[in-house]
Amino acid sequence: MKRLLKFLWSPSTALGLALILLPFYSYLPSERFISYLILMGLVTIFIMRHIRTSKKIDFGPKAVFIPLLILLLITVIQAIIGTTTVPSMFFMLVMVLIYLMCREHNEKAFSLFIPVLIIVSLSCIIINGIIEPGIRGGGILHPTNYNLAIGFMALGMVLIRGKWQWLIVCFVLLGIFMTGAEEGLFFIAGFMVMVLIRRDFSKKLLIPIAALGILVLAFTATGTTQSLYFQIKDKIQVIQEMPEGSSLDSGIQGVFESRWVDNKNAIKNTSILGHGYEPTGASTFSIHNVPLKIWDEMGPVASIAWLWLVGYGFIKFKNKRYIFGTIILLSIFDNFVWTQLTPYMFVALGISMPKSDYIFRDKQ
Repeated sequence: MKRLLKFLWSPSTALGLALILLPFYSYLPSERFISYLILMGLVTIFIMRHIRTSKKIDFGPKAVFIPLLILLLITVIQAIIGTTTVPSMFFMLVMVLIYLMCREHNEKAFSLFIPVLIIVSLSCIIINGIIEPGIRGGGILHPTNYNLAIGFMALGMVLIRGKWQWLIVCFVLLGIFMTGAEEGLFFIAGFMVMVLIRRDFSKKLLIPIAALGILVLAFTATGTTQSLYFQIKDKIQVIQEMPEGSSLDSGIQGVFESRWVDNKNAIKNTSILGHGYEPTGASTFSIHNVPLKIWDEMGPVASIAWLWLVGYGFIKFKNKRYIFGTIILLSIFDNFVWTQLTPYMFVALGISMPKSDYIFRDKQ
């Protein structure tokens, strides 16, 4: 009992709880208020402890901390010239402090993710496959924002550690497939490519492959798979056939036209300091690519700094390659890594992890 109470009361558990609650904003008052309240409390404790003990702060590698300072400096300049708000600048400051705080935490922060990942994954299968067959959704995490659910499940499965991680990955891949999002299929394919490149092989790998195959066959037989993914052809056709300056009225075509135009304008209307950082600027019609969104909001220097951070993390942090590979995959067709789930990348940069992140083969 004492060990349980100690675990529940620890700062690492509080950090994990805040990250878990973050995407469940549709159930919480003032959106993500509770999550950020916890994070602010942890950051405050971190600062006060270092002031009281005069202990030096671990800034980590210069190749990480300097790009983080660049992102912060740009938001400070934006706040001064009026292109962003002081709260937005303060938000970026908190993200940098979260990175510094996480230098003192380890993988134990993600222990609470395990039951939540199983529940969310099963909810996607049950709700989208049985209760409301063929209707896209994010399970109990979010009824309509299936991409956010994909992001939470994907990041969660690579953040956790332990001998049963491979089994959690199995649940998550099934749940991601049942969201009905093409971005989910892209992530699954990209993740399997990472597994192949890293030669992360063992008999354990056969279980998620077999389970995914059985799930696809079962729901294809009932017509659910076709209902979930029937829009792929339509979306590709819209993008390919869209004439210059076209204006479509509404629905899926209108959404994709808006994103297509916004992506082009992000490059066309480049500003060295961007047009204003918006940490909560996520909507159906906003730019759905993280580097382009940062380019538009904070300018090309900030976009390059972000690309450097994820690239450096993937190459240099060998025990976090699945984490940063996942961040890269999730950033191509959506923006939640930079908006709804912003703290995840800063936590990943700072957190201490075991020497090996192999999932299926023996840790080496």
